[in-house]
Amino acid sequence: MNDKYKSSMEQESKDTIIKVYEDEHNVNCLCENLLSEKPLIVGFDTEVFQQRNLDLNKASLITINHSTEKHNYVYLILIYKIWMKNKNIPTGLQKLCGNQEIVKVGVGIDEDVRKLNEGYGLKFKGVVEIQSIALSLGYAERSLNELGKVLIPNFKPKKYVDGNWDDNLSEIQKGYASYDGIISREIYFKLLNTPVKTSRDIDEDTEFQLAKEWLINHFKNMINIPSKNSCISILSSSYGRWKKIYTDDVRKDLAFKLINIFYEDLKSVYKPVDVLTPNDILLIEKHTSNESLELLISFLLNNKVLPIKQSSLTNYLLNSYKPYQNLSLSLKYNIIEHAFNRLINTNKLFKLKDEIHINTKL
Repeated sequence: MNDKYKSSMEQESKDTIIKVYEDEHNVNCLCENLLSEKPLIVGFDTEVFQQRNLDLNKASLITINHSTEKHNYVYLILIYKIWMKNKNIPTGLQKLCGNQEIVKVGVGIDEDVRKLNEGYGLKFKGVVEIQSIALSLGYAERSLNELGKVLIPNFKPKKYVDGNWDDNLSEIQKGYASYDGIISREIYFKLLNTPVKTSRDIDEDTEFQLAKEWLINHFKNMINIPSKNSCISILSSSYGRWKKIYTDDVRKDLAFKLINIFYEDLKSVYKPVDVLTPNDILLIEKHTSNESLELLISFLLNNKVLPIKQSSLTNYLLNSYKPYQNLSLSLKYNIIEHAFNRLINTNKLFKLKDEIHINTKL
């Protein structure tokens, strides 16, 4: 096998050589050499000095990693320092970034490329986002450390190193910046040999518990839980975790199983209170009296909330109306339901109907 194709894990015994580039001429020489050698895969990453007062959208350095038969090479290009000298980007770096035959791989590389384009006008070809590959294969893990833990034996997660990334890098900073490029290549090669996950590979107990928590939170501002079929549709199409990890068919299969198991539990979470205490009844009467309803309408008009659908109005009152803030969720629902009924059925108060246009259909 050509060494260009080997993962860094296969080359652990190799020496890692780190070189720092901080002037345009040397960067051009480096990039011309890489363009002539044409390594098939290079690890790619950036670092940003967070405490810089100006140009916060500009990366401090670019890390490029590639391997030969004897060595792992890591090149740290101080792009911000170079740019500050004459507001130019080395032409060799522009060529390297735009060369689609040299594939740049990284975890979060899409964001790196976006910032380099916005900050320096660099245009890229041949970019591979490792997160996208991992997700397409069924991995929930997103970060470099998370992917390293599940894919690389004896992986040691890195700890964040703070400091000025624009100039005068410490040895610790050099090692930290080098790490991403090396591990990114290693993860990339590991993923190339990883089979796609199917529903048979899924820890359903964990997935169901996470999805159930998401559903409960998703439905928390609704008076009524949607039908079983609607819940299946919502979960399979809107649950972000599953959308990032699983195919459409797997999501639908999981949603169908979960809803059929937990639907009654979901309904019970927000089921209106059947038995009200005397104090609850007093509170409902207090908040649905003529005076309270007039205050409610005045609040809605002053805040320009109306006209609005009843379902949206309910959500607004649950979260924004101060007189309801210290009440339980169930009691809020009861009060709002009684308030709507009184508004609709009381002609005296409903003289404002042309202004508020409450749509009684949820």
